[in-house]
Amino acid sequence: MLTTSPIGAAAGVLLTLYACLGVAESGLLNGLDQVLQARPDLSTFRDLLSRYPHVLLDLPNYAGFTVIAPDNDAFEKYGSWNENDTELVTDTLQYHILQGTVSIRTVEVGIPHFAPTLLVDRASTNITGGQRVIIHNQGNDEIVFTSGADTRSTVIEGDIEFSDGMVHVVDTLLVPPFRLEPSCRDYHPIMRAFLAALYQTDLIDQFANTQDVTIFAPWDAAFQVTSGALTALQPSELRDILTYHIVPGKVLYSTDLKNATTWPTLAHHPGEPTGPPVNVTATFAGNNRYIDSSHILHADILIANGVLHMMQHVLNPARSGARPNPAKYNQVPVFSLVGSTSTGTKVPVPFTEALPSTTADSGGGSGGSSSASATGTFSTVSTSETSAGSTSGTSAVLTEMTSAVPVPTDGTGEVGETGETGVGGSNGATATTITGNKGAGFSANGGGRGAVAPKCTGLAGALGMGVVGAGLLGAAGVL
Repeated sequence: MLTTSPIGAAAGVLLTLYACLGVAESGLLNGLDQVLQARPDLSTFRDLLSRYPHVLLDLPNYAGFTVIAPDNDAFEKYGSWNENDTELVTDTLQYHILQGTVSIRTVEVGIPHFAPTLLVDRASTNITGGQRVIIHNQGNDEIVFTSGADTRSTVIEGDIEFSDGMVHVVDTLLVPPFRLEPSCRDYHPIMRAFLAALYQTDLIDQFANTQDVTIFAPWDAAFQVTSGALTALQPSELRDILTYHIVPGKVLYSTDLKNATTWPTLAHHPGEPTGPPVNVTATFAGNNRYIDSSHILHADILIANGVLHMMQHVLNPARSGARPNPAKYNQVPVFSLVGSTSTGTKVPVPFTEALPSTTADSGGGSGGSSSASATGTFSTVSTSETSAGSTSGTSAVLTEMTSAVPVPTDGTGEVGETGETGVGGSNGATATTITGNKGAGFSANGGGRGAVAPKCTGLAGALGMGVVGAGLLGAAGVL
């Protein structure tokens, strides 16, 4: 198991911090400052901590803490950003500090660990106990931190001890998780149909602003395959379907979805609006996880108010008893395929006309600061694609992805290294600033041709393709 020191009274830590303020204006811990000073490649991070000493002075009563220190090259990847934006820098620095002393030496291979950070401000996150960062031991001495927009930060050097904790040096900044809206629209655009359906049924605020949620979001192909059945529903019926895709009050990471566990959703049985909620059931078979009979294609997408899991099929509360056949990858949808049995994912992605045409969601409050919730922490992703462009670009890729190809062994993205071989689509169109890890963030690794990020993770990584190159999916970004 991962080793962390217990949370408890840490008066000595705070006294040391205040003592440091009396000696040096930087406000850094003596031990931590010595570690950072000894590493010229950490000078940018050290300067930021020196300019914002309250980040360390505001430490709650933890017995030690862990600093995830990006090297200077990590900051260079992001180009220019406003270092004078107190809210932005504070959130970013707090997200780089873990509660307790966390040693990467004891992270088990293949088992993700969800470490709470100091980012607890309700204006920026809406998760009890602090926003999480995921720690993966990928074997061969490779440790990766996964943060918002599936950003991957690889450890360059870890377990550097100082008096009150540890430092791990990484090659990429951690990105505080975004709200649900940009997560589905910009960084995982193959879930735009789900987002659009939430807008169409006026459920978006409930899903995006409720504290501590787990959301099961079907990808666009799931909506395309059952488009005939879903678009024929009355608005109230569609609401009933969508409320079955959220577990309120529980942030259920993949490690919590143990076999045969059940969790209450916001949905109710037909005709029983005041009755007990309908439960979803988790199944863990081999290395795959399912909710009811739907395969989790991509687990543990961090969002501002909880976690999101991308699903193979739309869930149906009327079929809550459905269970998977683990011997088959392609499970049977729990809806009639009315109107789409012959065309499958070639039909237009439904509901997308309900998506707002604005380039940013409202920020602030309930886990969405104006600086980070809508358009990104350091740079924005273009949302100038039209609905028509979204449909055609997505459909072409989804058609390929739903064919008989290898799939991730555990649905968690740990086998995504082959994504480097994906080829960006030359007609991937408009989003020229989609860059960074998984093509999800910033200016170093992306561009107008739908470039593939260096280490694509998750489902699309396993298939050898870029997840979010320019122009939604890079359109032709498939092997």
